[in-house]
Amino acid sequence: MPDQPSEVSPVKSSRLFSLAVFAVMGGAIVYLLSRDDASPQQDEQMAEMKAELENLKEMNLQLKEAELHRQRDQQLAESRLAGSRAKLDAASETIDQLEKAIRQWEQTSAALMTNSQGMRLAANSAALDQTEALLQAERPASTVPETLRATLRPLAELVQAAEKAEKEDRVSFDPGPEFTAELDGIVTQARPALTTYEEHNRRLAAILGGLPHDQPDTKTTLQDALAAREAQRLDEKNRKQTETLQAVHEENEKKRLEQQVAAKNRQAELELKKLEKEHELEELKLQAGITELNDKIAALGDEIDRQNKKRQLLREFEQDLPEIRSLLRPFIADGRKQPNRGMFSMTTTNGPVSLSALHRERLLEVKTETQRRLWSMAAGDYNDRDLGGFPSYIGNRMDWEAKQPAVQRAQELLIKYGDLMVEMEMLAP
Repeated sequence: MPDQPSEVSPVKSSRLFSLAVFAVMGGAIVYLLSRDDASPQQDEQMAEMKAELENLKEMNLQLKEAELHRQRDQQLAESRLAGSRAKLDAASETIDQLEKAIRQWEQTSAALMTNSQGMRLAANSAALDQTEALLQAERPASTVPETLRATLRPLAELVQAAEKAEKEDRVSFDPGPEFTAELDGIVTQARPALTTYEEHNRRLAAILGGLPHDQPDTKTTLQDALAAREAQRLDEKNRKQTETLQAVHEENEKKRLEQQVAAKNRQAELELKKLEKEHELEELKLQAGITELNDKIAALGDEIDRQNKKRQLLREFEQDLPEIRSLLRPFIADGRKQPNRGMFSMTTTNGPVSLSALHRERLLEVKTETQRRLWSMAAGDYNDRDLGGFPSYIGNRMDWEAKQPAVQRAQELLIKYGDLMVEMEMLAP
């Protein structure tokens, strides 16, 4: 911080006093020299007065030099004071301009939220995009001018005190590096903030000026239009989150089913090896009686054939699994309704459709009429499960002719894999 202004040493008073003494002693010497009857004592006094007079001359010369130094210091201090005042005024003016720009921005943007100009913006998609982006852009806080003025205030008080001292001819103002650094720091903060607000005000004016002259306004305010956009973005975000969760769930379900299929294959292979080992031909030949031996050989062949067929069925099921998960979605998804008396009735159990209920309702008979009933029941309003890839139900002839192949394929999959799907808990018993 700069030094406080203080009074300078009394050079002028000392010089005036020395001049007065010099004049008195000079007069005394002239008087003594003018007398013809001077005594030795007076001669000695006159010599002392001459020596003192020489000392006074030297002192007067030093006082003159001191006065010159004082004047130079005074001029330098006044120059520093004037420069500090100019910087102070420039900083204050910048803060004033910043306050004005902030006030303009806040008043204009607030008014646009509900006035007719804002309604015209809301009616123009491109202008609304630009306005929304500008409103969301970063700007310095509106409290910046107040903060900067609080920092500037003690600096201004120091300059004012120095200016008061200047009027009393006792200025020794030296702002120092801290004063200059603080003042420069204020300007460094204020100018970018001013530039930002002026630029945003200019861009907002340009958006308004760029609206077509025949651009009508609407009953929708800018505030409502921006709120609607924000709500739309939130809905889209929620939708994407839901889709992501659904995809994760389906992927996990797919992995679970694939693991079940693989486990079933491994189990079938183990069972087959066990049966082959237990029923080897050499063991059967050791059994008592050729008839019993032949029966066991036949039974073993039947079991091996059954296991081979099951393994083949599992391989085909694994190949058809993506189609099953999509086309049979109304049957394998969890729900509380089950086929009953030509419709889906509410039960107390949440789970997939019952295979025995499909058989009981005779929905797996390979007939056109049966397929139409399967279609109407599964895709109709009675079923509380989602359709997946299963065809939706309208019911007219043209709609049936277009969707019969998909319904027929769904029935074929249920007939072919129904028992296996019950084992894998994709269908209820």
